[in-house]
Amino acid sequence: MRVNRFRGPARAVAAAFGTAALVVAPLISAPAAHAAVAPVIRLAVTGGPTTASANTVPTGCTVTVEATVTLPDGDPVEYGTVQFFNRLPGNGDVPLGKVAVAYGRASVQWTPSANGANGLSAGYADGLPDILPVSAGIEVTARPGLPLGGLCL
Repeated sequence: MRVNRFRGPARAVAAAFGTAALVVAPLISAPAAHAAVAPVIRLAVTGGPTTASANTVPTGCTVTVEATVTLPDGDPVEYGTVQFFNRLPGNGDVPLGKVAVAYGRASVQWTPSANGANGLSAGYADGLPDILPVSAGIEVTARPGLPLGGLCL
């Protein structure tokens, strides 16, 4: 003889819980979808004789162009590459180099050859769908420089 434990309204409640468990269980166990993150990239001219406030560099003297790449929470990006460019009026984008990111930084050496405005830019990409490619740029003015061996004025 079969004993039915659920009668009337109790049977409806048990059925509702059973159905809810079947619907919710796959949602709980499904992997979470990740949205792509846009990192923050900053570009600066460092090292060498620069006037930081005016971003002025001497021609013929080597300086460092550095990109800092961080996640939105401030953590440094640990992988991917940065491609650096110099845009001279009438010359288009001249590649300066492609460098792997290490501890959120990538840099190239650059020796400006023409006086006037130079548009430096950097583009970051990692080739994976979880981090979006981004770019940044700054304007730098090159003035006549005087390289003296290891010193540059």
